[in-house]
Amino acid sequence: MLPLVSHVLNVGGGLWYAFVWAKQFTAELAHNVYPRWLSASYGGHGAPVFYFYAPMFFYVTAPFDALFPTNVALLLAIFVIWVVSGLSMWTWLAPFGRAPAAVGSLIYVSLPYHIFELARRADVAEFTAYAVVPFIAIGIRRIVENRVPGALSLACDRYPTRNFAARKDRPSDDALCNRCQGTSFT
Repeated sequence: MLPLVSHVLNVGGGLWYAFVWAKQFTAELAHNVYPRWLSASYGGHGAPVFYFYAPMFFYVTAPFDALFPTNVALLLAIFVIWVVSGLSMWTWLAPFGRAPAAVGSLIYVSLPYHIFELARRADVAEFTAYAVVPFIAIGIRRIVENRVPGALSLACDRYPTRNFAARKDRPSDDALCNRCQGTSFT
């Protein structure tokens, strides 16, 4: 963690983009809830950064950026996301017991990709996505165990292939959607 801290505080390498984007995202957030265009980029010409780059990390950074210098805000956001990543993994592994969940979550946050690749590549969107992955696994487990009523039906109703390829008056060729034919939320 120490190399990451010194790297973030010095804003070196690829974190320069995160630094600039965090500063501009916080400024744009005052005018727009979902800023996709950073108007201050490239000498005021702007850049469509968040049309292709996931902004979740910058939403976490924004409150810290309002209170602290941007490099400290980046570090605090990385720490918060790192803790959420561990907690989400702990939540997913909790049915196996407290000790396996604690060990598993510590291993998850200590994986080289969590620490060293962030410091080398500075891919903060990918780092943030790792905090969400265990929640996706929890959702899939709940659907499989059928503990979420209507989740399969909702998944089928929003399944893109069904929406574009299948008509409501004939059954879909998709096995998943055939299982919940006739249950729709639209």
